[in-house]
Amino acid sequence: MSQNSTISFSFELKDGDNGLKTLTYNVKDLRKVLESTVTEAEKLSEKFINFAAICTGIDSVNKTIGDFKSVLEDLTKAYSAQIEAETKLAVNMRNTMGVRDEDKQSIKDLCAAQQKLGVIGDEVQLAGAQESAT
Repeated sequence: MSQNSTISFSFELKDGDNGLKTLTYNVKDLRKVLESTVTEAEKLSEKFINFAAICTGIDSVNKTIGDFKSVLEDLTKAYSAQIEAETKLAVNMRNTMGVRDEDKQSIKDLCAAQQKLGVIGDEVQLAGAQESAT
């Protein structure tokens, strides 16, 4: 509340001198009540500001957790696709060609090396090798 604020009151004195004295006491009491109200309002305002900051922090944490969850879901899908491609390749190569584990590993290593070159993902290459094995 601003220091220059003005509050207007209308009153009527009926008791002569005592009325003015009573009015003076009432105005002092009113001033105390208004000052305590302003003090409490300022405290409440600070609490609302703190509450808003806490809510903003919680929202930020929630968003970060959501982003982290999304990344984990993407990684899980990629891992599942990789495992599926490797498993299909291993099964088909074993069933149709009778290859050893070392041979399967060399195909996986070759696909991983080509992926590092940025040509195509190794899970796609493994799927192609699996098709070739059938």
